[in-house]
Amino acid sequence: MQTGKEWSGRLMAKQQTGDEMQLQALLLPLSSQTNVVQQYVMVMNLPRQNTIATSTTPDSSGNLHPPAIPSDPMLSTRRPSTTSEGDCKHNRANSLAKIQSMAIEAPITQIINLIERVKHNSQPSVGEVLDQILEILRNSELYSPADLQNKSQDPMVSDLIEGLVTGPGFGQHRRPSGGQSIVSKTVSGLLASTSAAHLNDPTDKKRDSSLDAYLTNFDSWDYNIFELESITLKKPLVHVGMHALNKFNVCNVLQCSQNTLHSWLTGIEAKYHASNPYHNSTHAADVLHATAYFLNKERLQSWMEPTDQAAILLAAIIHDIDHPGRTNAFLINTSDPLALMYNDTAVLEMHHAAFAFKFTVNGEKSNIFKNMTRENFMNLRQSMIDMVLATELTKHFEHVNKFISIVTKTHSASGALDQDEPHRAVRASSGANSKETQDLKNLIKRVMIKVADVCNPVKNRELCAEWTRRISEEYFAQTDEEKALGLTPSLPLFDRNTCNLPKSQSSFIEWFLIDMCEAWHEFCGIEELVTNLHNNHTYWKLLEAHGIKNLDELEGEKGLIVTINEKLEAAITNETTTTNSDSEDSEHTKSSPSGGGNVMGEKSSSSSQDQVVETYGDGGGATTTTSISTTTSGGGGGLEAIVENHLDE
Repeated sequence: MQTGKEWSGRLMAKQQTGDEMQLQALLLPLSSQTNVVQQYVMVMNLPRQNTIATSTTPDSSGNLHPPAIPSDPMLSTRRPSTTSEGDCKHNRANSLAKIQSMAIEAPITQIINLIERVKHNSQPSVGEVLDQILEILRNSELYSPADLQNKSQDPMVSDLIEGLVTGPGFGQHRRPSGGQSIVSKTVSGLLASTSAAHLNDPTDKKRDSSLDAYLTNFDSWDYNIFELESITLKKPLVHVGMHALNKFNVCNVLQCSQNTLHSWLTGIEAKYHASNPYHNSTHAADVLHATAYFLNKERLQSWMEPTDQAAILLAAIIHDIDHPGRTNAFLINTSDPLALMYNDTAVLEMHHAAFAFKFTVNGEKSNIFKNMTRENFMNLRQSMIDMVLATELTKHFEHVNKFISIVTKTHSASGALDQDEPHRAVRASSGANSKETQDLKNLIKRVMIKVADVCNPVKNRELCAEWTRRISEEYFAQTDEEKALGLTPSLPLFDRNTCNLPKSQSSFIEWFLIDMCEAWHEFCGIEELVTNLHNNHTYWKLLEAHGIKNLDELEGEKGLIVTINEKLEAAITNETTTTNSDSEDSEHTKSSPSGGGNVMGEKSSSSSQDQVVETYGDGGGATTTTSISTTTSGGGGGLEAIVENHLDE
């Protein structure tokens, strides 16, 4: 026992009557993660009684001195032996000890145990508060909003949240895939390097120069992907893909030729369903554009190495491949083969990642990974899968709240994310900080692709409106099919006969985008992103206040369009004026990282925006004022501490 080994034999014990009795016992050591024996588990076989388990600690000498009596045949059935059956029992006993040890050492368990100790020595009033804390800590969804189950007093908003977030599989944890062991079907050994002559093969396909005019504005946030979609007959992904991937020298990372990359993009685009109004290759190209735009930012350049950049761009390309135009909830409710295959958990996201890699490694001429080393491929694969799975909305609040609480606050408090630090690689390689740095990088990549995936409301109003038409039509078609099948619609808000489109968009912005986009702006400085978001939010609120339920209702209503545009322009102008005034008058207000505005000004403009709507509002003006005041304050207020900390930089 002093050496941490198990002990088995007989012990003498006294009963309550004072009589002595012999006990057959097996003692198993329990060690912590530091491999120090802290406790023993004693398993005793009582005569004519059920086996009981208790715990004890060795005496001062560490010995129990069992009596020298003949061994009992019964004990041999419990002791580990050299037989396979004995080894099995021995392994089970050791496994039990390890599991119990890990549970004791788990961080959340340590926290709960510490609070339990404090509670026992506290006043009753303090104990009640600690009980509430313990109840929260024992909740598996620590990063979800506390009132998610209530969602909203508005049934329409409740249906929207439930349809997009909750349902089977909600709250379950995902694990990144460890990857396949085969990169190429036809290559037995992975090449560690490729000659420059191979990468610059003169037979490589050349980019279509006739499309240059449609890519000149690619570096703009408001790049119009629909123009390229039209000129390419709904095949913009291959062109945007070649442009973006070559811009970041992805072929050098993958060690593949331009021909192979072009063949891969062509094949990937063909696997997107052009019949889908929204989830098609144009959406993939738009997400790719957004990620490329983010990677151009100085903060992201200081964090992402070439392999990270390649993983991000490739994940954006494949993130919705073979999308059927239906939601996870629909697939689960109809017992779709995909839902059965992935056990109702992240069905589409699992499928997108698996489908893309299976298609790629099985391609003779389009396997962009075939020349990578196994280690590099596995790292790239795991990163891509992790980002694709992050696009599932059931984990939205977890990713966003982790980003706000860990990344932004760490950056504000300790400067760990200082964008001016030129030696990020040195920081990342420093032992204990290496894992923390990698975890932060993974979190940044997840939030980046999430913002890119739902960036429609943060584009200019024209692009935002077109994307809204497309996603609503796809949801309408799903509801139509569910009705035809006799199913309860998973998104009842999106019934083409009753849908209040402005209400759905403003609610989506309030619940899913404001906090995420403002935190993302605070991290990498994209003022146009939050400006467009708040402008579009105001626009949908104005339409809602005027009783508009569908964008088609605006056709032929020139007077109403003019009125709404005037109110929106007045709100934007007033916000800009207030922002500039705050920049001059507040000694604590500093420019945003992008240099084009200030955070406190944006926060102060919320009240002025409410005043504009109230001044120009007619009919439903009061409703508009209340809604905008509530959501704007709620969106910015949640980040108040983060904003103030960030301004201290």
